[in-house]
Amino acid sequence: MNVLLVRNPPEDTPDRYHQHLQSIGLHPHSVPVLETVYANLGDLRDKVQEKSSGYGGVIMTSSRSAESWDLIRDELSSARRDGMGSSDWSSVPFYTVGTATGNILRKMPVSPFTPSSQNIVGEGSGAGEALAKVIIDDQRGRTPKLPLLYLVGDKNKDTLPTLVQAAGLDLEPLQVYSTRGSPSFSTAVKALFQRRLPLDPTRWWIVFFAPSSAEFALPILREHLAFSPVDESGDDQYGQFCKVAAIGPTTVTHVKGKCGVKVHAVAEKPSPKALGEALLEFG
Repeated sequence: MNVLLVRNPPEDTPDRYHQHLQSIGLHPHSVPVLETVYANLGDLRDKVQEKSSGYGGVIMTSSRSAESWDLIRDELSSARRDGMGSSDWSSVPFYTVGTATGNILRKMPVSPFTPSSQNIVGEGSGAGEALAKVIIDDQRGRTPKLPLLYLVGDKNKDTLPTLVQAAGLDLEPLQVYSTRGSPSFSTAVKALFQRRLPLDPTRWWIVFFAPSSAEFALPILREHLAFSPVDESGDDQYGQFCKVAAIGPTTVTHVKGKCGVKVHAVAEKPSPKALGEALLEFG
């Protein structure tokens, strides 16, 4: 069974999703779907360089937030060797929604701008609502109550900030990136499917990781595969539809509600193991 992962694969590390899916007998493929454009890095640089003592934590709900921090860390680490900057973030909690984001933080070289491993919190939460509960519980025992630096992109749900602020915690949001569809996605998808002609849609899983990538990719994927409508029930007796999986409840809601596509399997957490279990459970 082929599995198309609609997300940008890691560039400099082994692909954990590919490794795990191959280990359970599946054939994974990844095609980069989005491009990241960083924003407000000057503002982030100022905060990272001078204000570690002014925040009670840092919230990152995507790997791009962690990557933007790493860009600034690298720049400031060089400047620190020249005697600039006085911040030390090692004792500040960093709240992350998944293992991909946490792994980026853990792999950063040791520096005053790198979180310590024991202060990377929430990797198993898997979704914004669950991470909000982790943040609230963790902050309950910390004093003084300082604002939380919330690094976001251009597309964000308000679930996490609403819950966190309702618990009496202050958030300071800063947009550090935006995403847009990759102009190479259409060509790459066409080349992938042409290598596997004749194309049997029932031998393909399409896995969506985020609402924005699903919305961009679906019209292009529909040029090659048929997708079950959201109200379709029963077996695909005529063998015309591919299967769809989604990572997390937010993506499921978007794919079904906004895109009108049936979701056959759901990985409750953004991890290779959770995805593999969801695919195998469906059969």
